[in-house]
Amino acid sequence: MSDLTPPVSALLGQFSEIVTGLVTEAFGGTWADNEEFIVLSELALGNQATTRELTSSASMARHVLHHLIDRLRRDGLVSTAPSQFDGRAVAVELTPRGRLQAQALRASLHESFQDLQGLARAVLRGLDAPPRPQRRGGQPTDPLAVLGLTGRVGQDLGASVRALDLPDVTGRRRITLVQIAATENIRPRDVSQAQATYRQSTAYVIDQLVAEGLVSRHRGRVSDDARAVTLEVTDRGRQVVDGIEAVITRHRDALVDLLSIVAAWPRSRPTGEA
Repeated sequence: MSDLTPPVSALLGQFSEIVTGLVTEAFGGTWADNEEFIVLSELALGNQATTRELTSSASMARHVLHHLIDRLRRDGLVSTAPSQFDGRAVAVELTPRGRLQAQALRASLHESFQDLQGLARAVLRGLDAPPRPQRRGGQPTDPLAVLGLTGRVGQDLGASVRALDLPDVTGRRRITLVQIAATENIRPRDVSQAQATYRQSTAYVIDQLVAEGLVSRHRGRVSDDARAVTLEVTDRGRQVVDGIEAVITRHRDALVDLLSIVAAWPRSRPTGEA
């Protein structure tokens, strides 16, 4: 069996999933994306912004932003009013309840960044990059600012992947695909073990990848267990994995900047927390 150490793209996927889960838990919705990271970061940092400014900052379609703001307003997390500076614009800010949620998110991100230091260092090793020195005052120390940076880096990565015109494989499916591609004759239970997930959950993701023609199942490839099922990426799956790795290489500097911040995350309470 080959080394089960997750490849860089799988580690990045784990990082993204953890942060996404925290944001979704704090601010609701189905599954937060990079654009939401940016919008929520700006609002949670106390910046009153207009919908026009948020649309530009997050590179978000206007109707998508309006859908997000409408949901947050229904949940009592933001309020809207005509802008004092532009009568044609709508200003958005967090309500007291929204600010409480932002504080809770700040605290949970702070704890998670502490826990993710090892993962961040593993990504940096995979990128063959030592952590960059953190200059006093030169890097964000508020977890909510790092959330916004995470969203911007993720946006750039996602746009580059979409430009390749390959199947859109995200989240747990992407993590699983690159794990299979990196490990010869890997079994479903090995995937589950490497990701620390339930076998039923892993089996469901593998079924999806097989149905999409990105992964194939085989028997008879394990010398001491002819009935064992092993997994292999198809040619199409390999194209997706190679495309993801090329995108990571292209955005290496931005990833090193982000992960260096997390790798050196302080133990002190985050900025802005009471």
